[in-house]
Amino acid sequence: MQLTRIALGALGLAVLCAPSASAQCPAADAFEPNDDCLTATPVTPGSYPGLTIDGPAIGENQDFFTISVNNGDILTVDLTFLNANGDVDLYLYDTTTPACGGTAAGDYLIRGFTASDNESVSWANSTGAAETYTIMVDFYDLSTTSPCNDYDLTVSVAPDPCAGSDDGLEDNDDCASAVAMVDGTTAGLFVSKTDDDYYEVQVADGDTLTVDILFSDALGDLDLELYLDNADCVADINVAGSFSTTDNESVSYTNTSGGVLTMYVHVYHWASDTTSDCNNYDLVITGSGGSAATPFCPGDGSAGACPCGNESAVGAGEGCNSSLGFGAILTAAGSASVANDDMVFTLSQARPNQPSLLVQGTTSIAVPFKDGLLCMGNPTERLEVVFLDATGTGSTTVSIVTEGAVSPGDTRYYQQWFRDPGGVSPCGSGSNFSGGLIVVWM
Repeated sequence: MQLTRIALGALGLAVLCAPSASAQCPAADAFEPNDDCLTATPVTPGSYPGLTIDGPAIGENQDFFTISVNNGDILTVDLTFLNANGDVDLYLYDTTTPACGGTAAGDYLIRGFTASDNESVSWANSTGAAETYTIMVDFYDLSTTSPCNDYDLTVSVAPDPCAGSDDGLEDNDDCASAVAMVDGTTAGLFVSKTDDDYYEVQVADGDTLTVDILFSDALGDLDLELYLDNADCVADINVAGSFSTTDNESVSYTNTSGGVLTMYVHVYHWASDTTSDCNNYDLVITGSGGSAATPFCPGDGSAGACPCGNESAVGAGEGCNSSLGFGAILTAAGSASVANDDMVFTLSQARPNQPSLLVQGTTSIAVPFKDGLLCMGNPTERLEVVFLDATGTGSTTVSIVTEGAVSPGDTRYYQQWFRDPGGVSPCGSGSNFSGGLIVVWM
């Protein structure tokens, strides 16, 4: 998602100070003469206090500056002045606009032209290369309050959080397409005002789910909500929320329902934030899935190399990458109690609309097989064929205790094997495996 224009307003990246002196029409500042594009003064990020500009009544009424901005960075320009001493406006141009080489009169990129103290503009460079921008400070021609004014110029450059594309968990833009998650940290996620993120987590009875999002509020104000179930998610009725204007947000909820809850997490960009239209964040989940199962044998290379170098992201809890560019995740909900017999396995992030097979083993191994890692040793049991939906998600419905013939004290290893057809799977075998889960039955 590319950001090409940001609304007027500082990014909060610079601390501005009001001018310490009123306009007295002093001598020209040290940057003069910079009255046109040819004499524009090159500047770098920083603060330039005590500059002066003359009105049309006594001389030149424009100052010009240039600055180079790398692709993917945001340029923010702030003018601090007293409007009572003369109305000053701010314009930003690039090499295609007329102030410095353009062709269409008045074709500035963005401007600040209020009738109050101070002006500010921001612009994201999404040209694909470094770009030289021209800053024009203009004494408003019709202003008659003063023949001149003083101003401070502050120039800031920072990475544009909107310069990248959507993250690998998209499209999880609504409750129906929420991505199933397990405990752990998922870094480098992306959210914008027009692209919310939703996640689904399983919480066992008696367990406390905690969800944190880590981000810089200066680059975009993000908020966090937690829903008890899908119906509340659709109705936007949260059981916990975090809506501060500082860095990071956190929510927690303890499941006292007497059964397993499928809860939903909502991450979104506050619509009224004028700082930016998007931001990046890290998602941290703890307490999901209860103590029913322990992840093992991920496809990130830590348990062994995937068959054709198709390792998934470290710490993502996925199997080896499929044709989708990421691995599948197996989660367990319910309890490890044989008497309760309420264990449910859910596969997510697999190839949509394909069959999958839950397999149980009695020993732990890590052997490259098909496009993934086979993590269960003999004897093995094929427990259930699960057909995946349009999001690549599906859950078991059979009794795991009965089909797996487990007894209290047994330790068993589980994986989901799924089809990845069409000649596009990374290693060409047409199938893959999720990461594994260990269950110690009680």
